[in-house]
Amino acid sequence: MMQLTVLEIVLIIIGLGLVLAIIFATIDAQSKDSLPKSNRSQKKKSSERSQKTVSHSAHKKDTSSPKSKMVESLSGPIRKSSTIDLSTHKKTASKPAKKTVSKVQKQTSASSYPTSYQYWKFDAISMRGQGTEPAVQLSSFRLYDGSQWLPAQNVSNPNGSNPSGEEPEQANTALLDSKWLDLNKGDLIYDFGKPVVVTQYNWATANDAPERDPLRWVLSASEDGVTWRIIDDKSKANQNVPLERTTWVAPGNVENVGFLLNDSMVNEEK
Repeated sequence: MMQLTVLEIVLIIIGLGLVLAIIFATIDAQSKDSLPKSNRSQKKKSSERSQKTVSHSAHKKDTSSPKSKMVESLSGPIRKSSTIDLSTHKKTASKPAKKTVSKVQKQTSASSYPTSYQYWKFDAISMRGQGTEPAVQLSSFRLYDGSQWLPAQNVSNPNGSNPSGEEPEQANTALLDSKWLDLNKGDLIYDFGKPVVVTQYNWATANDAPERDPLRWVLSASEDGVTWRIIDDKSKANQNVPLERTTWVAPGNVENVGFLLNDSMVNEEK
């Protein structure tokens, strides 16, 4: 049997150590090489998955984006146009409506007077004598269309008491030397036979007895002589009636410049 020397045994051990070192180094290198491969494989798989996910999401985004864009493109103009249409509609509908209404109101106001009536009534409410006077009187009562005097076809004094020569028709003359007097202090009614437009009126004091002068009165008109509409109401306060005899009463004391009938129209039935 071969006997080894100590030196040979040492060399053999060193050789075995080197072999083992080489083996362990090889194993370690193989393990390191295999680990990156697996990691790369996982990373590759992960990247493929992420790419698929990104691709899918991108595809989803791309497919939804045109829809949203389409909706936005469609809804945007629709909202805008509808808003414009609505505002335009409001503007074009509201402003003319106001103009129309104001125009109608103006027409109603303007057409409320003058209005034609067949019957006109002078109603003396109180006299200068404040109840002590025995009668009401005046020398003339006239209605005008502009400056044109409108003589009545018939004059009456319902339930009146008139002395001879002082009947109601005496007020419907062109002279001031005549006189209408009523002991019952009734109404003086003019009948024109047809509707007439009256724009002003005037009356004159009689030849005597200032206490019989009306200081408050009401002018009314009627289409049928039954239902009356107040045209000029001067019953709220005493009027400035001159004390001078046979004098026109309206401001200026001129025959055909009388009490104007316009906004004083009251439109009350009685």
